[in-house]
Amino acid sequence: ALLLVLGVLISVVPARAQWSASGVAVCTANGVRSRVAIATDGHQGAFVGWTDYRVSILQGDVYVAHVDSNGVVDPGWPAQGLLLTPVSGDQTLMAQLSDDQGGVYAAWGEGSAAGNNSVLYLQRVTALGTIASGWPVAGLRVSPGVVYGFPQCDLEPDGAGGAYVSRTSTSSYGVFVHRVDADGQWHAGWPSAGVNVGSAYWYDRGRVVAAPSGGCYVVSTDIYGVKQFRLAGDGSVAPGWPAFSMTQSAG
Repeated sequence: ALLLVLGVLISVVPARAQWSASGVAVCTANGVRSRVAIATDGHQGAFVGWTDYRVSILQGDVYVAHVDSNGVVDPGWPAQGLLLTPVSGDQTLMAQLSDDQGGVYAAWGEGSAAGNNSVLYLQRVTALGTIASGWPVAGLRVSPGVVYGFPQCDLEPDGAGGAYVSRTSTSSYGVFVHRVDADGQWHAGWPSAGVNVGSAYWYDRGRVVAAPSGGCYVVSTDIYGVKQFRLAGDGSVAPGWPAFSMTQSAG
């Protein structure tokens, strides 16, 4: 299946622009593609990620490509996309985020041999199409245990080149928030297993947003309503906020 990107340009573009009404061909390899995600490169271009079944329709891989502001697929990157999942297994792209340094973060779920169980991984790719220094080649494992189905997650810049990652856990019934630095290390003071902001049954994936004065907000839903949380930059509960959750809506 052909993967296309359609561009809408507000300003006048140079004569060498490649954008067209039919889109730009990012990947033309054989096989099926799904779960497309896009993130800005900070220079009016974009990173395009997808789940790819060119090797096997039963096991997906995650790829990412870079398209510049003129609609040109970056020739410095591998043709047909950069493979982020070199290990065997069924991987599904979950989210992408600009790293604010010309590169991109990508998160995916990886199915286990057990079937419906999976874990969450995060990777950082530079503007040159290479794995960022300090990051594992196969990605940083975010969830310490396995969850039923593919883990839901959200990404948000932390204002220092790193990222906040929120994820659900069906094994612990809650939403966990992580903070990872640009070098692939957990931010000082944050547990590698993440901060559990709620333990009620059946949480939806948490949405995480950076707070203007540092730290982050997290919003999630469970069977009791909508919950809002705020964490400080060190992973503790922000001053003035309740230690557990604040119900914003019920029913």
